[in-house]
Amino acid sequence: MYKQCKTERSKARQKLIGRTLFDMMHKRPYEDITVTDLCAELKMPRKAFYRYFDDKESALDCLVANTLAEFPSEQVITQSPRLLHREIEGFFEFWLRRKELLEILDKNGKITKIMEQSISFPLESVVPMQRLLPDDEESMREKIYRFAVGGLISIVIDWYRDGFKEPASDVARLAVRILTKPPFPNLKQFGMADV
Repeated sequence: MYKQCKTERSKARQKLIGRTLFDMMHKRPYEDITVTDLCAELKMPRKAFYRYFDDKESALDCLVANTLAEFPSEQVITQSPRLLHREIEGFFEFWLRRKELLEILDKNGKITKIMEQSISFPLESVVPMQRLLPDDEESMREKIYRFAVGGLISIVIDWYRDGFKEPASDVARLAVRILTKPPFPNLKQFGMADV
């Protein structure tokens, strides 16, 4: 677990530790990096590291969470009315620009960190779920959010592993289809009811 920093200085130091871990992962496998190695690279005492993190894994979690936190601030919504396709395309473009992070995490068997951190990311900072699903209870909205985000991140990972061959707009078109239409619209043909 990582600590929620209150001051800008603490946040910056915490980000530096995560970034340094990421830089070290370019040179050697994550499993071979120790907290001692990380602290030596930073010229930081171990007790300073433990002010921010419980362990090396939580430093990696924080790095991914900080990356996710960059998404809302990068989204520049200029069109009116807002277009779902364009906003989803922006999500995929965001991950395309972070190809290096995807590569390093995948190479080290840690790409699932993106999924884990994404589904626990604070909802309202990205999507106004209460406005989108006003008739659902909070717990239901959270589950729908996790389901949708999990699906989008799965598409990102598949897209990355396929070498980003399709343009972000095409991948966004697929995602919009998944998000806006029932995945199995013809259940009645198979003798199934939707409720």
